[in-house]
Amino acid sequence: MALRVFTTIRRPRFIDALAEVLGIACILAGLGLGASFLVGGSSEYSDLALGSGLILGAILATQARGALSNVLLKPGLFRGRATVGHDGVGVTRLRADVFVSYANIANVRVDRFKRQVVLESKDGGVVGFRVAEPKVVAAEVTRRLELARQRELTRPIPTFDESREHVGRWIGRARQLLSGGFRHGVTTAGHLADLAADPNAEPEQRIGAALALRDAPQPVRMRVCAAAEEAARPDLGEALTQAVEGEIDEELLARALET
Repeated sequence: MALRVFTTIRRPRFIDALAEVLGIACILAGLGLGASFLVGGSSEYSDLALGSGLILGAILATQARGALSNVLLKPGLFRGRATVGHDGVGVTRLRADVFVSYANIANVRVDRFKRQVVLESKDGGVVGFRVAEPKVVAAEVTRRLELARQRELTRPIPTFDESREHVGRWIGRARQLLSGGFRHGVTTAGHLADLAADPNAEPEQRIGAALALRDAPQPVRMRVCAAAEEAARPDLGEALTQAVEGEIDEELLARALET
């Protein structure tokens, strides 16, 4: 599945508060318009005047508030993005970016009032981001979440779990996994390709498998590159591509392993 990128609105909270105040002001202005009909009309038609005024005021208030919301939903300077990949959802924020894997998502919902997509994590955390069409984005995340839950996890390789002990040594061991210089159990190029392309696998497993495949046949390496293009986890896609091509920036690798 191709990576999908949606534009988000990263607004400071005070702007949302201002929008709510202006929305209430629109409603009060509508009610005031209805009251003016009552004061200006004759007593004989006061009830009709009041009813008509309130209806007209409500319509005007709704239209004004809707127009205000549309203006404030324009990204402008607060443009961000939500990246929906085969491994999870990445969201750019004003302070720091965040990534939520499908394995950690318990529920996806839409906050209609704020026009937000809300990701509820299994650990109790909540990640929300605002988009112009939250239902469309929520449906896409839900669809991919269900697919992720149906996938079977590729058997991990214990060697790749040692990435945080010494990165340089870990890279060397991963690269020798198929060459015979270092072996931990029995594995094949096919298994490594499955592991590198598995969106449910941990980053160290995927990158380690890609490192081991640097001398594999081109169709195998192309499969890893294709999977890298579908990753939403920050820096993971680039790390996978560099790893399978034989050259990798250790700083990039460290960032990919930390997320």
